Amino acid sequence: MAGTLEFKDAENKLAQLEAELSAAASLFGLEAKKTELKEKEAVSLEAGFWDKTEKAQTHLKDLNDLKKGVELVDKLGRELEDCRAHLELAREGDNMGELPLIMEALKETAQKLGAFDFELKLSGPHDKADAIISIHSGAGGT
Repeated sequence: MAGTLEFKDAENKLAQLEAELSAAASLFGLEAKKTELKEKEAVSLEAGFWDKTEKAQTHLKDLNDLKKGVELVDKLGRELEDCRAHLELAREGDNMGELPLIMEALKETAQKLGAFDFELKLSGPHDKADAIISIHSGAGGT
């Protein structure tokens, strides 16, 4: 009975992470980003692309940023798929020794997903820019 509960714990964690990834991918606009990525790649392959180097460099920077985000979401999805396959194999073989490995992989993926979610929430047009902060003491401060 305890083995079933432990497998169920891993299954619940996996389902939770899959839901979080789905929500993050939706917020990221994954399908629209993939379409935009294909369009930007097509533009970068056109003849005369490098005629205006400053515009081309800006375009390539945007392309690389877009590619980085899409690849990260795809990688997180593959990691969760790998964890699901590992969990199913362990369950079929009733191999409790695999659970710590599965849970560790889920923990690492959860950390990456949390970092992506944090980055996603700070993805406004000015969020990559530097900031200057001044702190002035108030009444009674020094």
